[in-house]
Amino acid sequence: MPRRAPLAWYFGIVFAITWIIGGAVVLFPEWVTAHLGRIDSSHPLYFIGVYAPTLTAFGLTALGEGRAGVLRLLARLDPRRPGLRWYAVVLIGIPVWSAGAGLVAGWLGGQPLAVGGVTAWLGQTALNLFRDAGPVGEEYGWRGYALPRMLRRWSPLTAAVLLGIAWGLWHLPAFYVQALNQSRLSLPWFVAGATALSVVSCWVFIHSKGSVLLAILLHLMANNIRTLLGLPFNTFAAGLVVAVVLIVAFGGLRPPVPAEALAGEAESSGPSSGR
Repeated sequence: MPRRAPLAWYFGIVFAITWIIGGAVVLFPEWVTAHLGRIDSSHPLYFIGVYAPTLTAFGLTALGEGRAGVLRLLARLDPRRPGLRWYAVVLIGIPVWSAGAGLVAGWLGGQPLAVGGVTAWLGQTALNLFRDAGPVGEEYGWRGYALPRMLRRWSPLTAAVLLGIAWGLWHLPAFYVQALNQSRLSLPWFVAGATALSVVSCWVFIHSKGSVLLAILLHLMANNIRTLLGLPFNTFAAGLVVAVVLIVAFGGLRPPVPAEALAGEAESSGPSSGR
């Protein structure tokens, strides 16, 4: 493997794994079903495709930085890394903001807000940390590996937007698999929502000392809050876009520390560092 261009290798491998699996399901459904079974959210191949970002992140880190790099990547899960207020932003702020978006949409003639059983939803959300493969399967890759390296090359806003577009398009095969939730969504709205959520995640990331734990929790909340509130995806995405405008307008993407500090001592060039 070349010792340069870790980001190119990262995105290339991640897209290859997921799109090859997804492409086989979409293009050769009868063969896949006959030989591998019906591919849904409980199938092993589904988990390989979804966990491609995290698996690739750890694989490239191990190749480029060895055991020390893997330990640094794992340390991003340390619950002591972010401050308490950033837990509040994710666990309280996201639901409150999403409810506000739903109320505004209702006032403007959209689907009215419908709040379900909060207690039951909280329990379900906690269980989904283990059942929902997306947050854990993706965030060690997108925010743990890719974002720190992107922040060395681009401004936080540019890095977050580029990552968000890639993140949204990476889901493309899921839009053609009827057993998956994305098949019922609009691709343009989904990419817009993923890009906006990527900016929000970057904002939290740079103010929480590069915490992957908060990225996982944010992803989990975003995946589950719409169920509680009965929000259409376009309403949720529009609410995120408004949040991004406010974050940018008030300078929320100005890193409180240099990009090098967010990336970590030996993460400046990934596999090319040679350390």
